[in-house]
Amino acid sequence: MSYIFKWEQAPKPTDNVFESPDGTRIFVDRKSYTYLDGTVLDCDSEMLGQSLIFRNPNAKSACGCGLSFQV
Repeated sequence: MSYIFKWEQAPKPTDNVFESPDGTRIFVDRKSYTYLDGTVLDCDSEMLGQSLIFRNPNAKSACGCGLSFQV
């Protein structure tokens, strides 16, 4: 499985919607939510530029780049 981002203007009626304190919203479809429940999306500014880090408690293993995982 892999993490994929797409820019969307609005959630679909069945999406779970999460909002950060600064107002950023993330939409997650129902099927994906099963695998992402409990995941924390973090930002690492130590990398060249900035990088998003997924801390997924459901992942049994992940690739070195952090963009894919197995459950």
